[in-house]
Amino acid sequence: PSSLVTAHPSEDDLDLHLISGRLPADLAGHIFVVAAIPWGDGTMIFNGNGMMYRLDLGDTPRLKSRLAKSPCYWADEATRDSPLGFSNVGLTRISGPLGIRNELNTAFLPMGHRLMVTYDGGRPWEVDVSTLELITPMGFKHEWRSSIPFVRGPFLPFLSTAHPYWDEHTGEVFTVNYGSQYDDFPAFTDVLRWSGEQVEAWTLVDERGEGIAIKQSVHQMTATQDYVIVVDCAFLVEDEQILDDSFSRAQSPDTLAYVVRRADLKAGASEVVARQVLIARESVHLSADYENPGGKITLHIAHNTATDASEWLRADDVVSKSGAMVRQDLVGFIPTCTDINFVGRHVVDGESGQVLDSQVVSDDKTTWGVAFLTHQGHTSPGRVEHIFFNSVGFTDETLTRRMLELYAEYPHRQVAVEDLTGDRAGAIFHFEPVSLKITDAYIFPPGRIGSSPQFVPRAGAKDGADGYLVCTVVSDDASWANSSGDEFWVFDARDLRKGPLARLGHGSLDLGFTLHTAYLEELKPRQSSYKVPVVQDYSQGLEQQPEAVQALMRAEVFSKYS
Repeated sequence: PSSLVTAHPSEDDLDLHLISGRLPADLAGHIFVVAAIPWGDGTMIFNGNGMMYRLDLGDTPRLKSRLAKSPCYWADEATRDSPLGFSNVGLTRISGPLGIRNELNTAFLPMGHRLMVTYDGGRPWEVDVSTLELITPMGFKHEWRSSIPFVRGPFLPFLSTAHPYWDEHTGEVFTVNYGSQYDDFPAFTDVLRWSGEQVEAWTLVDERGEGIAIKQSVHQMTATQDYVIVVDCAFLVEDEQILDDSFSRAQSPDTLAYVVRRADLKAGASEVVARQVLIARESVHLSADYENPGGKITLHIAHNTATDASEWLRADDVVSKSGAMVRQDLVGFIPTCTDINFVGRHVVDGESGQVLDSQVVSDDKTTWGVAFLTHQGHTSPGRVEHIFFNSVGFTDETLTRRMLELYAEYPHRQVAVEDLTGDRAGAIFHFEPVSLKITDAYIFPPGRIGSSPQFVPRAGAKDGADGYLVCTVVSDDASWANSSGDEFWVFDARDLRKGPLARLGHGSLDLGFTLHTAYLEELKPRQSSYKVPVVQDYSQGLEQQPEAVQALMRAEVFSKYS
């Protein structure tokens, strides 16, 4: 669908219409979805202001949408077409005088009845679950380290993770802050712990005491009862694209992770030893059993094999099969995968880093372009028994020669390059990691992309499949009454293959490519008093900035928070 890259959603409050089917009487709660709004200039689809949606389930489903308006958002709005203004560079948006945007467009972190919205290149921000307005960042600027030392503006780049981990048993949040080596500035990787009051940080070192450098990005991290796991993900941050947006490197073909004992994260210490784990086949998204009996960590991984989600279709790309130029209405979207993907279960010794068991499965109908996952609970259960994934499929029209050349020698290849042809629709599917089986699936109709799956448990759910699966569906088909072509579909989690129980939409709904989700049973008033004052936070060191920058911050940013 071309509407994946041409979406221009607005801030709305909509009563959704039932397009077909019937809503289950016990479907309740609130689903949060986030998406990046495309800039409309061919920029990579993940580069855009964050739009947050809240779907209120019940007899009359309602959808509320609001922009994630961080301080840099206001600065960006005020400096369009000015010397201070931001411009798009690959995956990010940069202003020489002002710094780098924190677009808050990627994922959510539920924390009981609280919620944070996240981005790989910035501090998470807490969201008011009722109004969808931003409340506070996690930590002051001085509690984070700038990831690019030559950025001097007020909006510093803090490379982090879109998936921090909240432990519902201890109330702790774990995240990361890291940076690559630049000339005399060494690389660093810090694990951060936030108790709700202050941020603590420990620098990761190996068993020789040498610092650990992230080679790609930490899009995902996770934790168990006794360990924190930092994953060097197959979502490559290519700094070279700042100077040359045509530059491309292949992702690492394997998953590199670092395991830290939670007991070693002691107050007063500055460093902590991390044990390296190497798992065959790369990954971007994963989960872990909370329980780790005998120090054994069980990881559940979506292996995005030979798939490059950090790349996008350029205007001069050519289709591999035909040699024709790519569809210009898809410029900015991610290219299709260049091999079939896998899902798997891996058991790791948390003390040694040794991989004790490694099992993966693939399926020609469902595991092309595996994207997002969902399961029951904020903190993963003691043992995860049910995981739901979506996949975006495979299509000739987004398989470019550039990507095929980049991954032609992929070492774990399953499907020969010459056999990469045709179209395979996307799907949602049910994976049971204990039996290592894909037990159920629904294949989306041609022309429709299903994304952002979210598991919604029934009241008193007996297990992690006792409930519903809700996802977004984007298409260019506006032929149905009360539908723009973009909809929310509801499935029985135990019977995906029978298709949607209900489809919800509105004639003005414009979703685009939605990303990660969260679920809250109910909306409750915030009980915490934690708040980082924006004016105080950004005033520190402001006197060292050019006068024009100081004036902008006071007039256009601080005025929104006074």
